[in-house]
Amino acid sequence: MDGQAGPDGPDRTGGQPPPDGTTPHLPPVPAAAVAPWHAPIGRALGEGWLSVEKADALRKGLGDLDKAITPEKLATALARLLTEARTLNADQLFKRARRMRDVLDEAGIAAREKAAYDDRSLRFYRLHTGQVRMVGLFAPEDGEYLMSTYDAITSPRRGGVRFVDKA
Repeated sequence: MDGQAGPDGPDRTGGQPPPDGTTPHLPPVPAAAVAPWHAPIGRALGEGWLSVEKADALRKGLGDLDKAITPEKLATALARLLTEARTLNADQLFKRARRMRDVLDEAGIAAREKAAYDDRSLRFYRLHTGQVRMVGLFAPEDGEYLMSTYDAITSPRRGGVRFVDKA
């Protein structure tokens, strides 16, 4: 085959324009593409001054588009957060982004809290060795409580304060 569409090809013209002088049906050429609201995150990553962890925190903290949140609102919020991103760690940036999302979409706070509440789970599995595995998903407040309890219980084993008798 010579690279031309043959008579049996998809346009059945053999690569030639139609004899009546009209142009074949071509898909419309899209207008200038508008960059998505999160494009500045990609640029900052490419420039090397924003870490992947911070980019993930921004994306997850600001959330997705919905009826109340337009791309323009998220782009404005993102621009403000990117100016602060150099001085904050990923956890702080996530919290700032989540607070900013709550300010932008106050009506959606209750729905997000209900979704977090409804998604909670706690499962126990007894392994063949007799050990018990626990897997859970908690609302943020409950998770913080459990993590602080875990930290308090395990801190001596994880580099916490050690009381050593030198005698």
